[in-house]
This record gives sequence, structure tokens and C-alpha cells, in this order.
Amino acid sequence: MMQRVYFFGDGKSDGDPDSRDILGGKGASLAALTRAGLPVPPGFTISVECCRSYLSAGGAWPEGLKDEIARGIEQLEIACGRKFGVGENPLLVSVRSGAEVSMPGMMDTILNCGQGAKQPFDELIECVEAVFNSWNSPRATAYRSERNIRGLSGTAVTVQAMFPSRVSGVVFTQNPTAPDAGEIIIESSYGLGEAIVSGEVDPDNFAIDRDDLSVKRSYIGRKDCIIPAAGDTSAPDAEQASLSDEQLTELARIALGVEELFGFAVDVEWGLADGRFALLQARRIRQSRAQSRELLLQSLRTALAAELRDGRGPWVQHNLSETLVHPTWLTWSVQERFMSGGGGFGAMYKLAGFEPGQAVMDRGPVRLIAGKIYMDTSLASELFFEDYPFKYDMNLLRCDPDAAQSPPTVPAGTFRQRAAVGRKVARVDWRLREIARTLDAELNNRVIPDFTQWCRDEKQRVLGQLSNDELATLWRSREHRVMDGFAPQSLLPSLITGMALAELEAFVAENFWDAEEDAVELASMLSAAP
Repeated sequence: MMQRVYFFGDGKSDGDPDSRDILGGKGASLAALTRAGLPVPPGFTISVECCRSYLSAGGAWPEGLKDEIARGIEQLEIACGRKFGVGENPLLVSVRSGAEVSMPGMMDTILNCGQGAKQPFDELIECVEAVFNSWNSPRATAYRSERNIRGLSGTAVTVQAMFPSRVSGVVFTQNPTAPDAGEIIIESSYGLGEAIVSGEVDPDNFAIDRDDLSVKRSYIGRKDCIIPAAGDTSAPDAEQASLSDEQLTELARIALGVEELFGFAVDVEWGLADGRFALLQARRIRQSRAQSRELLLQSLRTALAAELRDGRGPWVQHNLSETLVHPTWLTWSVQERFMSGGGGFGAMYKLAGFEPGQAVMDRGPVRLIAGKIYMDTSLASELFFEDYPFKYDMNLLRCDPDAAQSPPTVPAGTFRQRAAVGRKVARVDWRLREIARTLDAELNNRVIPDFTQWCRDEKQRVLGQLSNDELATLWRSREHRVMDGFAPQSLLPSLITGMALAELEAFVAENFWDAEEDAVELASMLSAAP
């Protein structure tokens, strides 16, 4: 039987810190912190699968799970040297949720479990059930729906020895509102940290310099709401700072160690009792949408600047963006390959007699930049021939981005190269004329009927009976049939029409030029339907 309860403590953890799908985010982070030798109160994590099984069975406990939890409590008693819920100084535990994707405040947290009037173990079982059931609470369900969180089956549950925090809070290894400020932000208050997390207290706030760990500024909050640890009857002075400068420096140093462990900026929940710190949770800092957008833009600017130095770009918005305004990554994965020289779009050019260059075979000239589709003007002409000896008129593109839909006209290669390409284009023109003679009949008598019948056949498939691997295989098969097979043939008339219109425009410009008449506009009028 697969392990369902994972103990952590004394520098060791049963669970793999990389197994967020089993331990949830909280359980995985505590396992990592424990293995790193950081100060973490011991405990155990009940796997996500247990929650899924409990909920799918309508609230019936998985067989043998209560016995495994009882053994976890026995192991925790040995680690802490106290009995759970028994004696003058009993072991008390917190019972917290922890899904694979962070859902802060959306599910239940129970503190000081074991000090109630029941038998202590029965109380623990009720607490675990409460966390399981909170997975489907209205607020948790709404949270997942609003943020499009899908594919999760439940939450893990972490049972951890209560740390008797005299002071507690959160430390951010990067200022959440100013990521480039080089600051560590510490929020602290008296008692347990739930008062800060829930927003019930106005905590102290300190900014620590990341370089020398000195205190840059401080704000002393009211701290008029205190959730005391069990047995703590002290009455601290709410107007005094809850941490000394020495404690701030120590906490900042510990937090930077956590950041180094995970490899990214973190916020860490912590407690302080009897002069020692304990870490209760660590997770990646959640940035605001504005911050995330700015960081994305900075990264994008850097990447595009590097490509410009390598001879790529400039980029001009492609007319595909009119149809695919904000394509999803799945849609773009199909479209980007289609628009390459090795995809369906390239196949259409090959049918016409063009020879796409190697530079556009794997990755075509279109790019998804900040959610919009752009064309790389340095690569677009490679769809015709390799080392195409013409380039785009940048001044024209600035005034008329649609000019990028036509081949470039500014000479860029030698006369010999341009002459060679001219001969190739002439052969393409001849080939398209030959194709045009029979294309209408070919499409109507063979291509479209065959594709229509294939669509009818595919509609008969029952997708619900297929495995994941079979669905993936079917997806690739359908993509190949539509995007690589049918699309090149169905788009060929557009290429022929475009070539014919370009010839008409050139003819009009040469023979019917008028200062008050635009050749492109006149050609469009002549070619328009009656």
C-alpha cells in the first residue's frame, strides 16, 4: 500500500520535497526546510490522495488511515517529549491545509488541537475532517474558479507541534511592492501569527537592507489584537517594538538561507519563543499583477534587445492578430508550428514552388510577443528562398504595417543574387498559373469532399473512452491532417490570388499611372467582384 502519512523532524523527512502533488505546497516546503537543518517544529503530512479518497467516498475514511495517523502522533510525542493532549504541559498541534497550488486563507486551519474537552485523538480526527471538507467550501471553490485552478483533487493536511510563539510574523526576502529595492521586509506582532495572516492586527513593519542586514526603517504598529499561545498569560507592551535589532538581523539571515535553499524570493511564516526562532512555512512571494507585468516586460525587452544584436527583427504586428487576438499557449503551439517553413504554411509555399530557408524550418517568422502576434521582418522573406536578396522598407512599415504581408522589395544582395531569385520567382509564377487551371476542380471534386468525410468519421469517435496517451496521439494525428494536409491546399487559392493581384498592381502602376490615382487602390477596384 502506498504511504499516506509522512513524518518530518530532527533534520529528516519521509516525504520528498519535490512531491507537491502528494504533500501539497505546505508539506513539501516543511520537508525541504527540515532536510536543510533549519528550525522547524516536527509533524507529519497526510497526503492529498487521502482527501480525494475521503471526499469521493462521501466522507468515509480510507481504510487504515486513522491507525497511520495514530502512529504519526506517537512518533510526534517521542520527538517532543510530551503526550498529546495529556498532562500539565500537553503536546498540542496545529492542523493546516496545503494544496499543490497555494490557496491562502481559503481552507480551514485549526490551532491548539488537543486541549478540548473530548478524548484528544477524536478531536484530532474531527480537525482533519474539517480540513478535508473545507476543500469544497464555497470560498475555496470560488477561489479556484476565479483563478482557473484545475486538475487538483484535494488538499494535503499537515499536523504539526504547536510552537509557543511569544512573537510571530512573516518575513519577505524581497520587498513585495518594490522588488528592486534590495530590502527584506519583516512584519511581526505578539502571540500566534494568525492575527497577522488574517489581517486582524496592525503589526510592526521593518525594512532590512539585504546587503548588510541593517535596519533601514521601522514602523511600530498598535498590535492591539493578540492570539496568545496556549498557557501564555503575559501582557506585552503593544507600543514597544516586538523584535530587537539583533533579532531582526538573525531573522533576516535565516530568511536569506531559505531563499538560497529554494532558489527564489520567499515569504516565511515564523515564530519566536524563549529566544529561538522556528519556521512554520515558506513559499514563493506572490507578486501583484502590476509587478508581474512589469517584470515580464523587463524580461521581454532584454530578450528582444539580445535578438536585435543577433540580427533578428524588427517586428511588425501580423494580420493573424486580428483573428487570434490573445491566443492561448495551446493554440499558439499549433499556430507557431503551422506558420514555419516545416509546417502547413511552409507546405503551401512549397506547393507553389518556393523553397523555404533553413532559418524558418523549425521556428517560423511569427512570434508571440506580450500576447500579440508579430512578424520578424528579418526572417519573413526566408519563406520564399534561403538568403532572399531583398529586405523590407522600414519607413514604409512604420507608416503601413500591412505592407509586411507582401514580399520585401528593397535590394539587399548582389545583382547576380537578385537575378537568380528573379528566375526562380518566374518559375513559381509559371507553376502557379498551371496549378490555377485545375485547382478549382481539384478542390471541389477531391480535396474538400475527402476532408468533409474525414470530419464526419472523426465525429463518431467517443473521446471519453480513450486514455491520456491515446488522446495525445489522436491530437497529433488530427493536427497533422488539418494543419499539414488540408490547410496548405485550401490556402493555395489565396496565394494565387495574391500573386495575381501583385501583377495587376504592377501593370497598373506602369501603364495607367496618374498623380491623383493610387495604383493599389485602382487594382483593387478592377479586381473586386461586380
